[in-house]
Formats: sequence, C-alpha cells, structure tokens
Amino acid sequence: MLRRSFLRVLLGALVAGCSAPVRWKAAGEPGGCHRIVVLSDAHYAHGTTPEAMEQARRKLRAAQDVSGWEDVELVVLPGDIVSKYGTCQEYDEAREFLAAIRKPTAVTAGNHEYVYADPGGEFRHAVPHIQREKLERFKNTFGQPDLYYTRELGGYLLVFLSADVIGGRYLTEISGVQLSWLEATLAANRAKPTLIFFHAPLKGTLEAYSPKINGDQRVAQPVEAIQGILAANPQVVLWVSGHTHTPATNPSYASPVNLYEGRVTDIHNADLGRETIWSNSLFLCPDRIVVKTWDHKAGLWLDNLERVITTRRASSWE
Repeated sequence: MLRRSFLRVLLGALVAGCSAPVRWKAAGEPGGCHRIVVLSDAHYAHGTTPEAMEQARRKLRAAQDVSGWEDVELVVLPGDIVSKYGTCQEYDEAREFLAAIRKPTAVTAGNHEYVYADPGGEFRHAVPHIQREKLERFKNTFGQPDLYYTRELGGYLLVFLSADVIGGRYLTEISGVQLSWLEATLAANRAKPTLIFFHAPLKGTLEAYSPKINGDQRVAQPVEAIQGILAANPQVVLWVSGHTHTPATNPSYASPVNLYEGRVTDIHNADLGRETIWSNSLFLCPDRIVVKTWDHKAGLWLDNLERVITTRRASSWE
C-alpha cells in the first residue's frame, strides 16, 4: 500500500512530459512507419534519499513522455529493469515502473534480474536454485510464459532474448536451449527483416572507451555461437542492446563501429540513471529503419545521432 501511494504521489507531482516533435507518419498512412521506443537499464527503485527519490522521478517523467506519444506501438525494456538484486521488493517496484508506461511493453531479462544473491555487500552470484527462482519471479511479475519469444510488426520480425544461463561464468549468456530455438525461429522466417533485442551488445560494436568495454562480461555470450547464427541469417538487420550504460554523449553510441560483421547494426541504449535520460525510437518503415534519439531533459531530438538502416529484401539475402 505504501509503495502504491508513493508512486501515485510521484506521478501526481510530475511536470507535464515533453511533447514529441512533428508527428511521424503512422501505420496505416501511405509510407507509414511503426514506432518502437527502447528504455533500457531502468534499475528502478523508489529510493530513500532525496537524490535517489529525484532519480526515480526522472525515470517516471521519461515513462510519462513515452506514454504521451500517440504513435508509439511498443515499448521495449531489454533487461535490468530491477534495481540491483532481483529481490521481491525490487520486482514490486519494477512492476510499478512498467505500470507507468501506458503503452504495450516487451521485457527481457538482464543480469540484475537473476544473477546476484540478495543484498550482502558486494555483488555475489547466487547459487543455482536461487537464480532459477529469480527467473521464475521475472516471468511471474511481468506475466510472461517464456523468457524468449517473438512478435511481428509492420512486416518485421521482432525477437526477444533473455540472459538465462544458470550458474554460468558470464553475466549475459544465452543458453543452448534458447540458441536452438533462435536458430529454428530465424530459419522459419528468412523472408522477414528481423530485429533482435537482448540485454548485452555484440562483441566489438563499441570503441574500448573503458577497460571493461568489449570484455567477456560486457558482451552477448556465447560469442562464437551468436556469430555463427547471425552469419547464417542475413535477414537480421538490428541487434538492440543495453548493459554497458553507454551514454548518448559517447562517440561510439552511434558510430560506424556499431556495424557487426559488416551487416548487423547494434543499437546501443543508455541507462536511465542519469540527470539526462535518452531513449531511442525505432521507426520501422517499409524499406528502412530510422533510429532517432530523444533527449528527455531538453525535450528534443538529437539530429546528429539519427541513423537510417536500409532494409534489404529477401532476394538480396542469398
């Protein structure tokens, strides 16, 4: 009850969200596009200090902004929605954050959803049965029967993957069972341009701006298996990720280095725990995908970060 009251107070205190700029052509209009918004690494918590509570307000303002954009058809949260450890309280708070997004949502599990033991100092990996319990908590909290699944939008296939290896050495690893499902799913949909959403980025799609970037714990694992699957499926045009908390001010946030193996563009997304929050909008158009970055503090598009990815047709994939 207290948590629900706290959320109502925060939502009631929010200033009006920044309105979106000139309306994009929506689905159903000639040449219309379907809009997806990505909000990664929310790490949402109510907070108990003034600074933490203000951070929670900023995150809710971003959710309010997105909810006010009439053309948004889907909001994707690719992992680390919970604050730190995936406790029951953290999942309750994460559920309230999703409730503030008045749009259809799709969620995937990152490392903070299940990897760590409950609070006790440093981040420690939980024992396997606790990790399983937390993945079940993830599914139950967000009403998901599966950790990985697909949707279709505007002729595009959207694939949602979750970190799910139990007792593994890597923070963001896809299990063999899930990889087999991915291979079969892509093989059955070769004619559809495809976007994959996963918490961690593809290896080598950021400049090494810190010692850990591109390291084993900062990329999608297993590297070699993912590489092989993508090489065999040229219909995959985008890999959409978070995990690294790379801000929009970083030169490699939107850069030629984002192109993996010469044909899959990794769209990196910043975390929400900043004074300035950014979100990426993916406009799925008949012959291209337009990626635009919104500054929620200034209330404007960052035109220098706009990217256009041409969608190749099936005849050119062989």
